[in-house]
Amino acid sequence: MRKIQKIVCAAVLVTVMLIASIPTIALAQEDVAPKRQGALIAQVADILGIDQQELENAFKQAQTEFREENLDARLQELIAEGTLTQEQANELKTWIEARPDVPNIPPRQLKEALEKGTITQEQVDQLKAWIKSRPDIPNIQPESLQTRAQQMRENRDALMTSVADILGIDKADLDNAFKQAQGELRENALDTRLQELVNQGAWTQEQADAFKAWLKARPDVPPLRPAQQSESTQQSASPQQSVW
Repeated sequence: MRKIQKIVCAAVLVTVMLIASIPTIALAQEDVAPKRQGALIAQVADILGIDQQELENAFKQAQTEFREENLDARLQELIAEGTLTQEQANELKTWIEARPDVPNIPPRQLKEALEKGTITQEQVDQLKAWIKSRPDIPNIQPESLQTRAQQMRENRDALMTSVADILGIDKADLDNAFKQAQGELRENALDTRLQELVNQGAWTQEQADAFKAWLKARPDVPPLRPAQQSESTQQSASPQQSVW
């Protein structure tokens, strides 16, 4: 029974974290590290000519609307399937909505996040207390709650449309602002790294300029993920890895 509860808890946490992280998913058109998200939002707000807080609030509002809509829909599916009773669904919803307002960090990464200062001990304690208060829902398997969460990952366009509506702007302008901001942040990071290599004597300025020109000439195609790279490809990519 204890093992089942652990599986259930993990499944619920996966769903809650994914539901609560819709803005993060939306922001990450490419893999944007959490530390860069603040800079990205600030850059997007500047491009759009709006206050950063206004943009953040729009994402929070859209997040809340999406979270409730998707959670209600999934719970109704579980009731219809006979997996949950209405009472259990109500208990689960109440528990999920009572989740403390802490960073969305996977349980296995909490210790590392605490050491880095990404989350405080008080927030960790709040999260642990919330986990312990979970209702007894042994009938739910991991895939039951992950299905809706996975669908939400694919719902980025709908979220961006909602955010654009809240801001009263065209969605294309919002999408373009994110693309422009990401491009500017990438270029700034590249310039910083190349200058470090030049200052260290690892590269000449001519080599740095040539490498930057080569990167900017890269075709506009989806990035190749590490898992898809062969060993030979990874080895041949070592010059670029030294920069990033």
